[in-house]
Amino acid sequence: MIPSKTDQQLRQLAVDISEGRVFTNRHCRAEMVLKVFPVLGFMKREEAISLLGNAGLVYEYNSERVKKLSVDGMPMFLCSANFLNKPDTTTVLDYVKELNLTKLKFVGTVEAKGDNK
Repeated sequence: MIPSKTDQQLRQLAVDISEGRVFTNRHCRAEMVLKVFPVLGFMKREEAISLLGNAGLVYEYNSERVKKLSVDGMPMFLCSANFLNKPDTTTVLDYVKELNLTKLKFVGTVEAKGDNK
């Protein structure tokens, strides 16, 4: 079971994802997850299947990537990975969308709802 994060932790993670400080399994194809996060391959098969079945998001901060090593242009995280449960994943992805929309509105790329310009 993957424990829930606090709302503040989820909001900070959303900011970090939006700012490009975090790489997630959503940034790559499903078949690339074990190549980007090879640390998952060190787990017992049953544990990995259970964990990934309960995880909505696999992520790590880019500061933890292996320097000068990548796979198909993506970073590699040999020693660490973090996980969000499915409800927290939905929340953090909603926060990321909200942040990105706010940025687009700020630069004038998207009209705010209700704007009659």
